[in-house]
Amino acid sequence: MSSKVIKIYFYFLLVVLTIAGGSYVPSVKSVYNDSFEKLANYADGVKSLSGMRVNMASVVNFEGDVLKNTSTQSGNADDMRKSDDLLFEISSIKKFVKNAEYGANVLSIDLKSLEKDIELNNLALKIAGISPEKIESIYLTVGEKVIPLFLLSEDKFVFDLKGIVLSKASKMSFNLNINMADTLSVNERFYFEIERASDFTFKADGKEYSPRASYPQKSEFISVVGEKIQKNSLKNPE
Repeated sequence: MSSKVIKIYFYFLLVVLTIAGGSYVPSVKSVYNDSFEKLANYADGVKSLSGMRVNMASVVNFEGDVLKNTSTQSGNADDMRKSDDLLFEISSIKKFVKNAEYGANVLSIDLKSLEKDIELNNLALKIAGISPEKIESIYLTVGEKVIPLFLLSEDKFVFDLKGIVLSKASKMSFNLNINMADTLSVNERFYFEIERASDFTFKADGKEYSPRASYPQKSEFISVVGEKIQKNSLKNPE
């Protein structure tokens, strides 16, 4: 018997014994689970060393398929880099407005910086519950500074905050002021929200970020009450 035949017979015998033993050949699933466990351990190591969260669901699922990296926040994919260097909170100031009321200071956006100087970039506030046309004009104030509306993009009021710097370990508040149109009806309700991370951006150390938060961040409802009031001489700042 030639050496080639002996080798073939040997391999055949090895295959038969392996199949019979069963336990000597791990299943695809067990191999995958072992690899996934090692990958998870690696992710935990990265997190402990750098503080960076590794989203395992963006790598593989439990069937071993490679997945696309998608966001689960309100179903909106948002690839903005997040940072804890800037904290913010939306606080309601006025929960009731009248039809045609001018200069209603309805909410504040309170900021707090931590260990870095913050250069603000842009802020987009989405209105929900009523159409944007029912807001005759809108503007922000921070201290004595007035920030007019930069543009209206569908249902979002966009403000350009470039040039405003928040020093490290300091606080700042923006007040939102609205002039109501005279087309509102009593009991209509609306609110504002920062819908997604890319709607609020800033720079720290020359890199662009968004505050790390669970989006959307919403104000409380604002209700229309009472009768139409006579507009006073207050105009929207230019």
